[in-house]
Amino acid sequence: MSVDWNLTYDITASLAAVAVVFTALKPAIRQWWDRRTLLELSGEAYSADDTRRYTRNYIQPDCQSIDPSGLEDFRRIVPTRVPLFSAMDRILRSPGTERFLIVLADSGMGKTAFLLNYYAGHKRRWWWQLRGIELKLVPLNQPDAGNMIAAVPEADRKRTVLFLDALDEDQKAITDHRQRLNELIGLSRQFRCVVITCRSQFFPKDEEIPTDTGVIRTLPTGGPKGYSLQKLYLAPFTDEQVDAYLRRTYRRGRRRGEARDVVRRIPDLVARPLLLTYVEDLIASKGIKFTFQMYEAVVEKWCTREKDFVAPDKLREFSECLAEEMFLSRGERKMERIPEAELQPLAARFKIDLESWKLRGRSLLNRDAAGHYKFSHRSILEYLFVKHFTRGLVRPHSEPWTDLMQNFLLEMLRSSEAAAFVPGATEIRSKIEPFQAQDGLTYVWIAAVEKTLGGFWMGQTPVTVAAWRRFAEASGRDMPEGQGGDDHPVVNVSWDDAVAYCKWAGGRLPTEAEWEYAALAGSSVDPYGPLDEIAWYRENSGGTTHPVGQKKPNAWGLYDTLGNVWEWCEDRYESGSEPRVLRGGSWMDFQENVRVSFRSRLEPANRYDVIGFRCVRDLP
Repeated sequence: MSVDWNLTYDITASLAAVAVVFTALKPAIRQWWDRRTLLELSGEAYSADDTRRYTRNYIQPDCQSIDPSGLEDFRRIVPTRVPLFSAMDRILRSPGTERFLIVLADSGMGKTAFLLNYYAGHKRRWWWQLRGIELKLVPLNQPDAGNMIAAVPEADRKRTVLFLDALDEDQKAITDHRQRLNELIGLSRQFRCVVITCRSQFFPKDEEIPTDTGVIRTLPTGGPKGYSLQKLYLAPFTDEQVDAYLRRTYRRGRRRGEARDVVRRIPDLVARPLLLTYVEDLIASKGIKFTFQMYEAVVEKWCTREKDFVAPDKLREFSECLAEEMFLSRGERKMERIPEAELQPLAARFKIDLESWKLRGRSLLNRDAAGHYKFSHRSILEYLFVKHFTRGLVRPHSEPWTDLMQNFLLEMLRSSEAAAFVPGATEIRSKIEPFQAQDGLTYVWIAAVEKTLGGFWMGQTPVTVAAWRRFAEASGRDMPEGQGGDDHPVVNVSWDDAVAYCKWAGGRLPTEAEWEYAALAGSSVDPYGPLDEIAWYRENSGGTTHPVGQKKPNAWGLYDTLGNVWEWCEDRYESGSEPRVLRGGSWMDFQENVRVSFRSRLEPANRYDVIGFRCVRDLP
């Protein structure tokens, strides 16, 4: 019997093509089937948009027995993590005597998405059906939730696992959560197993939900018996889970690269599944250029998400006020957290009418093991504080700002936000610490003129001999002759030399207007102090340069803007001419020339022992 190899090849190729197509379409088919299953299940409880959002590109999370919300760097703890679905399979197969499980997580961690996707997955697994295990999903935010539980035939209850979703949205639980839990347990005693989801911060007292690893607490029911809740926490996404979501969501390389760029800029926030879904919105918002705008988008979306429970403007105002209170009172409290008992009085002090349960359960707050409340991530607190500051609502303080807070403010200064700033330039400058650049010199922030965009960093002193030596070694240049000690200003440098140095240091020469604005530091007096106290000039210099920073600085912390050495500016002295501007006077000048308003000029190739410069850097 001969074999038709051509026919065999055609059949094999066709089967291979079908397999490739099926593999490519399998996720989409599964998502379609899951949505169809959930729509049949949920009726009016979950809309088509809800099921699409919850099942689209779903990544299974892990779970753990340690509450991650009480730790600042929640992604860097090393608890015992296990895949959530596998843990649920084990529990539901053999629930034993502990039939009541509560799944706890912060807002946005995917509690409802877990129940919906686990339910849909169960419907795909025929072997579970053969074992006779059924699932019943009841959303507790529905007024007829009790009737939905009671409607399950008694004959089916021993083989049915009851999923009760969103205890924190149950109006009866909001009024009296203990009584509501008693009611729910009474209604569900005959079921095989009961799984309840809830925000971990919903419970006002930590004693009501055990916080120790592996502890199961017995809660009173009002009768002779009690019941136990076995607790489980949803774990934040790992880097690998975040990347799996991006690969599943963004098939094309360019779009995926844009998503990864967003994640890189706000890595800890997107560890929460809900916030990870905002990545698409952040990519689509072409106007987003700064990290602070990403935080603003996240906060706005979060407030909008809670609009059915609390007005977004009230939630936003409370959050900003609380961020100020937490940050400025951290020394007194010894922590950036606040006891639950203080939330309501603070809301009253802020004149924001919010009920206690809304402050606990619907805000951007999490509750730690000690019963204190904090923002879901510290960076949220920092952003809200800075936003409150730009509105002129933060009380005067001397509390040092973090690097991230300063970066938020600097970014806002570069954006259209700056036009609406209430604080003045001097107050803004006081919040931004000097930094040391690669040339080893310290740079001071010079805020822009009131209500204008921008600002810049300026060297706190003229460029020193030591700094120039670093540049010379890096660029292969020779040191100019006639230098003083390492802490003296460098001299005998041309305008072209100064431009080359500034480029190497990541900056540029100041414009003449920038130099004058920074030198006066908001003063209208020229010079801005007694000359002997602020400058080296002919009458006190002894005929030489002196170490920088020995005289008094101006009001913005700049040293030697007058005297010691003339300083090159970027501008031409006159339009169309070659000479460049020099400002500030030097160690050999008479006092009438050592003034902020005095101008001099020199050809850009010239070098003298009275001429130096300082560098400025634009916002990053």
